[in-house]
Amino acid sequence: MSKRIFFFVKSYFRERQWDTVKNVPEGYEAFYLQKERLQGSVKNVKKAKSFLGQLKVKFSLRVPLLNTKQVPSIANKCDFIYTWGYLPFRAKKPFVIEMDNPYCLTYYNPKAFRIYKKFLEKFLEKAYKLTFMSEASMHHFLHEFDGKFKEKSLVFYPFSERRDTKIMEKKGKEINFLFIGLTFRNKGGLELLSAFTDVLLPNIRLYVISFVPENIKQKFQKDKRIIFLDPMPRDKLLSKVYPQMDVFILPTLYESFGVVLLESLSFGLGLIATNVYAVPEMLYDGENGILLHHPFLKPESYYGKSIVNPVEFHLHDFNNLYLKEDFFYYSLYAELKEAIKQATEEHNKWRKRSIEIYKEKFSTDVWHRRFREIFS
Repeated sequence: MSKRIFFFVKSYFRERQWDTVKNVPEGYEAFYLQKERLQGSVKNVKKAKSFLGQLKVKFSLRVPLLNTKQVPSIANKCDFIYTWGYLPFRAKKPFVIEMDNPYCLTYYNPKAFRIYKKFLEKFLEKAYKLTFMSEASMHHFLHEFDGKFKEKSLVFYPFSERRDTKIMEKKGKEINFLFIGLTFRNKGGLELLSAFTDVLLPNIRLYVISFVPENIKQKFQKDKRIIFLDPMPRDKLLSKVYPQMDVFILPTLYESFGVVLLESLSFGLGLIATNVYAVPEMLYDGENGILLHHPFLKPESYYGKSIVNPVEFHLHDFNNLYLKEDFFYYSLYAELKEAIKQATEEHNKWRKRSIEIYKEKFSTDVWHRRFREIFS
């Protein structure tokens, strides 16, 4: 008999969360509120940038809140309840909470997390399992709670099906670099454009998919090797864009995971990205790409794991502190220049290793095995 799992998924959730619902393995049935429909990341980012979206952020920073939801009646008719960062009130069945970082429990407000920490500890004692989007998030969580809950904590990477095709060795042809980042500035977009422009090689192209300010586009429009594209639905990215690329670049300053890196792995792309939070779990420096130094954050030990941790700040506070209009990180720019040059020589080697890493850690079979471990 199949185990029935109620997934407390919402319309504004990201694609990765809906992927979990859609890809449960044999022997399990997924249930959720049928009124919920995937909206997509592009639409969600536009909402977050709206006046109302910004007002909600300011409110959550000023008034410390717990991320709670009362479970609907259908949830308690299933065998398990699965939530993303929610504390499921009135859950009568075993529940699992997934976290991308510990502060999701308080709407990503670290100050609120400190206020409610003792309450959170008591509530989490009731959980059946705790899952984490990455090793970094799990170690960060265990650090916060001094190792408590270790026995019921598991890493559960996002679902990503294999999409790579046979890699053809490129010699003398164009090498395509891809940048996707809906929040252009804190993903290192400015430093990337400056670095790419200063690598004077005719056979490289950079595709930038982001909400890029018009003044930035105008500044770099003379370089015809740079192609600016508006953000597009994920299906189009997966079918039209990724298959044409060789190297994915994400010089991000603030990140908890970076699903675009995982998607790039599934296509067998080489990677260039900043060492931040979970990124080193996908990018093995010197093997499938280059891991850039974060320009101002240093690694720290969290429950025995070295992590560069930007999420100690709420994103709003982080941007106010480190991403003023006149900020430009020259160390990141310099590393990007050298990394792009190196990619022109080593991208074929990187691509092959990316496929191996995907198979070892992120394949569908591995994901299904981890899923079953959660509900064993």
